Amino acid sequence: MAKPNERRKFPHRHLKNSVEGQDPELQSKIADHVEWIRSGGWSGTKASLEGEGLFGAQLRGVELAGSHLRNIDLSDSDLQGAILQGADFRGANLAGRTSAVPRG
Repeated sequence: MAKPNERRKFPHRHLKNSVEGQDPELQSKIADHVEWIRSGGWSGTKASLEGEGLFGAQLRGVELAGSHLRNIDLSDSDLQGAILQGADFRGANLAGRTSAVPRG
């Protein structure tokens, strides 16, 4: 039987499932995404932040591997240490952001 959300395996030793000072809805989406990764797709929900305006967001160390981030505005955001392998950034605005350091 196939898993509900077939996906690549991402390491999840130190997943950050919340971001201090961020919108509660965003925090909930991140927490659900981390649960989705930890459970191998059996529970939680893969994050889809398509089209969100996260200008200046503090996303340091957040786990968003494999998420849908199309057309998202992450300009001037802090993504240092964020885990973003396999995330879909098509059409995203990443101008002026603090670079993410790939971890895995």
